[in-house]
Amino acid sequence: EFTEDGYPAIFRKLVSRWPVAGGVVVDGDRETVYAAAGLTHYDGTYVVALDAVSGKLKASNDSSGNLSSQVESGISMQGNLTIADGELRFLGGGVYETARFDLDTLRCLNPERNELTSQYRTAFYPYYPDYGKYVSLEHRCEDGRYLCHDASYEGSLFGNLTLEAALAPGEKRPVKDAAREILRRRGKKPPAPQKLWQDTNDRRFTSFIVSGDRLLTTGHPGNETDQSFLAAMIIEDGSDAWKIATPAQAVKGGTAIDHEGRIYVALENGQLLCYSAAAE
Repeated sequence: EFTEDGYPAIFRKLVSRWPVAGGVVVDGDRETVYAAAGLTHYDGTYVVALDAVSGKLKASNDSSGNLSSQVESGISMQGNLTIADGELRFLGGGVYETARFDLDTLRCLNPERNELTSQYRTAFYPYYPDYGKYVSLEHRCEDGRYLCHDASYEGSLFGNLTLEAALAPGEKRPVKDAAREILRRRGKKPPAPQKLWQDTNDRRFTSFIVSGDRLLTTGHPGNETDQSFLAAMIIEDGSDAWKIATPAQAVKGGTAIDHEGRIYVALENGQLLCYSAAAE
């Protein structure tokens, strides 16, 4: 059974065409909360900036779903919102790897493209929870070393979590696709960075938090999805400072630490767990 505009009827009943699935992001200096919605570009993509105190609308963009007058291609909301290099950004779908917006006006900063073919691949976890649940990591430590973990966009290929040495002056890191970290872009590749340690436990990770000299992780070993864990790894040597079993897998990006050091973990079975240090 289909609706008048060609959608399966059950799809229309179960899935919103404009989910705010990428979460929100806050710019404290501007006292502004940003959000975006839109499952597919041809149904419309909507980006808003709200006053963090009053909730009043400060700026909006409802035109980025169609950036090409020739082929009507545009941006789909396919990733979590971030603020980077003075811009609001999120994964933009098949035509645009990253959607980019001015923080004050929400003017879309992506150029018009008139190609008919898609160039990037995504499997956004809120839309495909059994398909795109694993995370990659590319974190530069204060001393220039990098924590790195590669997971393909659909969750079938993985690299090992590593701590890589700082780059020599003038040396550049390999450029990776934002949605598919395993495959490098075409062209000459720079030398592989030196690995200071490498996690050999064949673990799949669903969240990372870098906190001081620890890397907080959730995941499971290999294909053993029934052996989910929460672990704190020592960044210096890659060993586990501690690890505890969780009753279900953590959702993608489902961990947080509050100002008192308590750890919160959201699980796929609907549970929300809170951990704190044992009383002395």
